[in-house]
Amino acid sequence: MNKQNFFYTIKINHSNFPALKNFELGICSEKKVFIKNIENILDKNISNKKDYQIHQYSDFEEILENSDGIYIDIKDAKTDIKKFEYTKRCINKHIAVILSTPFFHSVNKAKEIFLLAKRKRVFCTEVLAGRFLPQFEKIIETAKNGPESAELGDILQIAAGFSCTSVSESKSNSNLTYNSSSLYSLGIYPVSLIYKFLGIPNKIASAQEFNSHNFDYNTNAILKYYRNSQNLQNELLASFYCALKNSNDLLFDKFHYNISVLGTKNCLEFSDSFAPLDSFFQELDQIVNLIKKDQIINSHWTPEDTINVLNILQKIKDNSI
Repeated sequence: MNKQNFFYTIKINHSNFPALKNFELGICSEKKVFIKNIENILDKNISNKKDYQIHQYSDFEEILENSDGIYIDIKDAKTDIKKFEYTKRCINKHIAVILSTPFFHSVNKAKEIFLLAKRKRVFCTEVLAGRFLPQFEKIIETAKNGPESAELGDILQIAAGFSCTSVSESKSNSNLTYNSSSLYSLGIYPVSLIYKFLGIPNKIASAQEFNSHNFDYNTNAILKYYRNSQNLQNELLASFYCALKNSNDLLFDKFHYNISVLGTKNCLEFSDSFAPLDSFFQELDQIVNLIKKDQIINSHWTPEDTINVLNILQKIKDNSI
């Protein structure tokens, strides 16, 4: 069944988002509720509604003609090919494109898109929900030091737990996990964090549970890393679990996470809940700033990062029991 997609442009003129001023942002979403979330976030951050304008269009070609850059919010594997088509059309029109996570479910599609963007010299990147929340900034800042840091010492173990309440567009819809994936919609966050700390794992063991529509609603994984210490090969483990839960809340799709990083000097623990759109416009503002400077690559999350994480996700899926 082909899903209906929804097309909008947003124009913002507000000091909270300086780079987004005079930038017509197109949005393509497979969820009608997404624009309600957007309006909610704008209302919270912008007191005067005159400082932002939202226009709806009938098809993708119209937002291509009316946008300086386009954000594509399609996550479902079944519509991955539509996301791929839209992204190619943006790049071939020399319009910057920003994709929701996961970038694609297919590593080969991701590689093809990045090669096309590089050849056409068009900015193309992926957004990561929560990137600018204070706790995540601290985690990412710590991760920049690699497996050895002044604060942690040598990293010995990482454990992460993520759960999420799935959004439904209808309160009468009881099958809320139909278009969700604990691995690709949710697991991408702990995998990205672990990758930032430790890089590509040497071995992977995983297990998944599926619903009646063959969508995984629970994923557990252990990522094994080997490192030499005094001529001995030591094993370092990073583990995570992801669980999708049901909710009738139309406006707030909540992420809940617990992350602990054990080092020889210290142990850091992070635990919180947030709505994925909490830092949406802060991240977009930074991305648009790069686009306005004629940058081709997002320095905060490079194509190589996206490809490596997608490869890890694919191996988790392939090695699952």
